[in-house]
Amino acid sequence: MSTLTVPHFNHSGLGDRLCGMLLIVLYSRMCEYSKVRVPWPEYWIPHENAPDYRKEDIKLSSVVEHLILPKDIEFIEAESLPFEVPWWHVQVGIGAPDFLWMIENHLKDIKGDAIYMAKRICSECGYSEKIITTIKELGDYASIHLRRTDKIREHNPDEEMTHTYELDELNTKTKNIIRVLKSSGHTRFFVCSDDDEATVEYKDFISDMGCEVVELPKMKKSLATYYDMAAMSMSKMIVQSQRNSAFSNYASCIGNVPLWKVYQDEPLKFI
Repeated sequence: MSTLTVPHFNHSGLGDRLCGMLLIVLYSRMCEYSKVRVPWPEYWIPHENAPDYRKEDIKLSSVVEHLILPKDIEFIEAESLPFEVPWWHVQVGIGAPDFLWMIENHLKDIKGDAIYMAKRICSECGYSEKIITTIKELGDYASIHLRRTDKIREHNPDEEMTHTYELDELNTKTKNIIRVLKSSGHTRFFVCSDDDEATVEYKDFISDMGCEVVELPKMKKSLATYYDMAAMSMSKMIVQSQRNSAFSNYASCIGNVPLWKVYQDEPLKFI
């Protein structure tokens, strides 16, 4: 049995790491390794607006407790790399850490094994039985993912983030899509965000339209991370209110749920 050992892994948030994990497993299987070992470092908060609860929800013990992952990947505890290490040195090393980016830009035109393997890997991922039981009780709904905090920046935003002066436009685009979904028959919406305050405006907006807001039971934010992701994976549609978010990308991938990025004209379904 041959084992692939990955020397470094993403220090970013949970979504980036999970999308990176999908890529690593895909690469490993295409190279016919039987197992892949990946270090799981401590969370490096790259921006001052990143919420503190991410230090908790990203712990390896939480990942193992709440998520079902492919059996051929093994995560091991790893010390944080020094902050002096350039960002690109802690990325996956086989391309962008975002699995959907890889599918969209490199794999979607490949015939045969790559796409089959990608679908198979996503089908092997999931959530704990406790989480699944809770989400099933919610019924049918569309999900709205408001990615905010460290992705709304006043200085040096990149192509995956939003400048502070663009926030009004982002909210307008998101609400317009919710209106479109309502007109197409969606009447129940689940709203989640890395910033709980951001959800208040949207829940009021949805209620004012005469639609129902679907709610999860109250729980601490670090635990809600996993329930939010599962709720998106089990919804009928995910609206991603940001230029990009690996968190809802991952939920879309493993749930095989259409993903509507608000800066695009229509929903996407990559695999």
